[in-house]
Formats: sequence, structure tokens, C-alpha cells
Amino acid sequence: MAALLFLGCGKEAREAPTSAVSLKSDLSAAATATVDSPPADEKATKGSATRLPADGPSGDRVNAGNVKVDSERLSKQALQILKVIGKSLSRGHAPPEEVLAQFVSPEIHCGVLRPQAMMPIFEAPKLVATAARSASPKGTDHVGIREFRDQLAVLMAPFKDTTEIRIFFKVFNVKVNDDDVRTRAFYEATGTTSQGVLQQRGVWHCSWELGADGKSLRLTAVETRDLEEAVSKVDQGLLFSDCTRTVLDGNAALASDVTVGILEWQKRLPASLRTADHGHHGVALGDLNGDGLDDAYFCSPVALPNRLLVQNKDGTATDRAQEAGVDLLDDTRAALIVDLDNDGDQDLIVLTRKHLVFYSNEGFPSFMIRAKLPMDVFRLSMAASDYDLDGDLDIFACGYGDSILSNVTEPTSLKDQVRLARSMPSPAFDANNGAANLMLRNDGGWTFADVTEETGLDVNNRRFSMACGWEDFDDDGDPDLYVANDFGRNNLYVNDNGVFQDLAGSAGVEDTGFGMGVSWGDYNNDGLMDIYVTDMYTAAGNRVALQPEWQDKYIESRGKDRGQEEWDGVRNSIAGNTLYENQGDGTFVDRAQEAGVAMGLWSWGGVFVDFNNDGFRDLFVPNGYMTNERTDDL
Repeated sequence: MAALLFLGCGKEAREAPTSAVSLKSDLSAAATATVDSPPADEKATKGSATRLPADGPSGDRVNAGNVKVDSERLSKQALQILKVIGKSLSRGHAPPEEVLAQFVSPEIHCGVLRPQAMMPIFEAPKLVATAARSASPKGTDHVGIREFRDQLAVLMAPFKDTTEIRIFFKVFNVKVNDDDVRTRAFYEATGTTSQGVLQQRGVWHCSWELGADGKSLRLTAVETRDLEEAVSKVDQGLLFSDCTRTVLDGNAALASDVTVGILEWQKRLPASLRTADHGHHGVALGDLNGDGLDDAYFCSPVALPNRLLVQNKDGTATDRAQEAGVDLLDDTRAALIVDLDNDGDQDLIVLTRKHLVFYSNEGFPSFMIRAKLPMDVFRLSMAASDYDLDGDLDIFACGYGDSILSNVTEPTSLKDQVRLARSMPSPAFDANNGAANLMLRNDGGWTFADVTEETGLDVNNRRFSMACGWEDFDDDGDPDLYVANDFGRNNLYVNDNGVFQDLAGSAGVEDTGFGMGVSWGDYNNDGLMDIYVTDMYTAAGNRVALQPEWQDKYIESRGKDRGQEEWDGVRNSIAGNTLYENQGDGTFVDRAQEAGVAMGLWSWGGVFVDFNNDGFRDLFVPNGYMTNERTDDL
């Protein structure tokens, strides 16, 4: 359901039916995505067209029969073939039988690709979702190319009245057996109907016959599993619309700034400033002028001014950063809008590359710098809470380190090169050589004391922290702290009268991986606060890093015990996001897979929010890495 939020704006015109001739180039591309040719005397055993078994362990053997194969090349070829099918489906029909015959077995076994009875899983006035979670029942196999083509038509039947269709496949698992090759691929189809936007998502489980030459693949079996179908019923189909230019109407310079990508700014600014290309610049929300409307403070890269967008009653916003004196040109990573002096109005904290700056609200739009603390390490985010229950807000700031995300000038001297090399995360899946986090106690009068050590927050405190969140998850009256760390284990600091203990391990929430976000919320409405941790899902990682040969060789090279522990970290680090359900006894259970919220791709800062005001928290998960001209870029 939530996937509808990520629909792209690009549109493709409906094309004429695809002929066998027009698909020749696509088939040629599929044919070239093959493995290296084996010696002439090596042969592979052909597979039979049988039903797919239940899910087994991920992995791949690099030898099929006596032919040495490359699973990544097989994955590429399988993807090219699926794309040929998808290209025809996007034009409203299945590929012609003579085209399918070039890469599909005459005896292909195909399950029911879209059951007639889809189970309702969500229904609201503007959004309806159904699902078919399991594989096709026994005895429902369809055999042969013609019946496979018929099932493709059944799958696409809901799209018959659409004006455009987009089909997407991503192979995330390859397993090479002695008699066949198995792949699993994410499938997604979107289209605009007369009612709104229709979306299908699921997983295609495919079995392939490997040719005697060890190079060609032929599709022998297909099933769809975990198929979901969602339809939005609103004007133009989309639940959300991009209103950036409308909101910024009247701020011509700002509108041009925010609609220009990072790559363009890197071309315009001097190389010595080195505008960050990772996009780690936060946003703070709060009512700074006391009119009951939330305003937004946007952090910017070096040499670009931070922005203070004050909301107007008509829904537009006006940039008043310069007027308020908060238009910093420093490389700014995070900000908070909170009342630090308990005078009833919201103040502003800005975290730059070099300083933590505290502004007091002297009556909007007048702000005054009250404190400016030097930051000797690279920090990415912060959060405020009254950890000691003395009536004022304290600040926790995450430390990362002068390494891959710090965007420091390229080191030229040997000394700088050595320093940067030593600051890289090590080991990569359990790093504890990052920058220390910082706990600042608010002592009133705009003075702040470093209490990291005395509060116990110096334990496990060098873990490349990217995000943090306060919440009294155990309902004992004081706020606890969860810290999401890149390259390793996360922290759950449990507060006991102002002193913290890291109990992430015993609570079951260490979540070894690439932690890049944390959000607290009671997703199941049981009265207990749960945790959603944003990590990273990589299809390539799942295809390659889980091959048994890689695992065996790695464990052997590192020693059995150490190697196995590190390899478990590898597996977890590519598995995606985590949803921890609070059990009410100080422990949590991961429900991400069964809730369908694990695969968020390269995710950043997912948050709980009730989009439709039905009393249940939904999830919004931004994902990607670098934005470029391509709308489908990661």
C-alpha cells in the first residue's frame, strides 16, 4: 500500500502491439548477458520443468554439472528476459508466442499469476488494497507457452483500461543447482485507470534450464508470490502531489535553488568548498512565530544559505532566514526547533560542521546567538529530551567520524591520508572506531555541560552514529534513547534515574547493519512503543554475498568463530529495514518481514505517521543514494 507514495511522475505513451521483429534487439541483449564459454568437452545437465519448491536457503553453487558458471551473469540474462516480457506487458499484451518460444520451454509450468479471489487487506474511501500471499494451490499448473501467455494476460487484466503501464523487475536471488537455475525477482506494475492509479507488487519465482553450453537460459517454471494490488481513487490517481513551486510562490530565488540538484551546485561552486554529495542536511519543524502554523528550517551544504520558511495562512511559505539572522553559510547537518529556556516560544539549535549554535527567540523574527559550542568531530543529527526530569530540554548529538561521509577536502599529505584511512569503519560490520556521541545537559542560562561519561552514554559510543530517537518505551517515567549506527550494532540506552545502560543486545534490537534512521511509534495500537529502524536493502548483495562459496571462503580466511560472527553481520546488513515490536517485558521481536516493511531499498530516515487519520500509524520511507537526471535513479 505504502508503495503508492513512491510513484514516479514520468509517463510513457501507450504503444502499438509489439511484433516479434521489434523485440529482436531486446532478445539480443538477453543473449549477450551470458556466462563465459566453458571448454568444449564440458556439458551441463538440463533441468526438467517441475513445480517450484518452497523457499530454501539463499545461495548458489558455482558449478552446474561440470560447467563453471557465473551467477551474476546468469542473473543479468534472466533480468533481460524478464524485461522483454515486461516491455510487451507495458504495451498492454503478452509477447507473441514465437517470441516467447525463443527463451521459454515448450513445457513451461506456470502457476496462477493472479488469483481471481484476492484477499482484502486494506480499504478506505481513497485507497483499496488486496493480496494473494501464498503460491498457487497444487493442481493449478498451466503447462505450455500458450497457457503461460494466457496467465500473463490474466495478470494484466486489471490494466485493460489504463492509458499507460510501467513494468519493473529486479532480481534479488540466484541459485544454481545441478539440474536448473532458480531466481527470485521483485515485480512491480503501475498504471493509470479511469478511477485512479493501479499498482501491483509481488515476487516472481522462476526456474530456468541452463543450456549445454553453460551460456543460455530457458524459462521452465514461474509463480508469483506475495502479490499485492492497490488502487487509489482520487483525481489524477496520486494520493500526494508535488506542491513545492506553489508553496514557494513569491520566493523566486529560493525556488530556483531548491529545484537544482547537487550535481549542478557542484559545477557552480569552487572545488575547495566541495558541496556534499550525500544529501545529509536535515529539516526542523516548529512554530517559530507563534501563529499556530508550523514553520520549517532547512539546512544547506557549505556556501548555500540555510532557509527559514515561515508558513502563511494561504499555505504558501516565505523565506525569512536573512531577516531573522539565521541564514548561515556553513555546512549544516541538522537543526532543532524547541523551547530551551522555557519562556513559551520556540528557539533554534543549528548543528554545523564546526559548531553547535544555540539561538534564542527574542520575539520573532529576532534571534540571538546565546551559545556556540565547538564540534571537533563530524556529526549528523541530534535529538532533544529532558533525560534528567529537571524541567528543561537536554541535547544528544550523534557522532560519525572524518571518513566516507564527512566530505572533507581530499587528503594530499601522507599524514592526512593515513589519518583518513585509520578513520574508516573497521571492521565494516561491527565498527567501533567512529566519533563519540555527545550528551549535553541543559543547566539553564544557556549553559550546557558535557555529561556523556557520567550518564553512562560513553559505553559503545564510537559506532558511526547516524540517527537517534528518545522515547519512554518501558513506561517508567523517564525517556530512553535508541541510536542507529552505520557499519555495526545499534544502541538502546535504558534510562534509570538519569544513568543509562546499553541493553540493545538483551532487548534484541542490536540490528547489526547500516543503521540510517530510527522512528518510535505504536504501530499495532497495543499501548507499547515500537521501533522502526531504517537500514539498507541491496538486491546485488542478496544475490552475491549469500553465495555459499563466498561464505565458506570468508569464514575460512577469518577463522571459524570470528568468521561466522562477521558473516552473520554481512547477511543482516543487506536484509533491509527492521520493525521491532515491543513485547512489554523489555524485549522486542522483529516483525518487518511479516508486516511487509523490510524491503525499503537504500533507505534513509523512515518515519511513522498516520497519513489517513484512521488511528493507525503508517510508514514513509525515503530511499535512494544520489539524485541525477534519471527519474528512476537510485
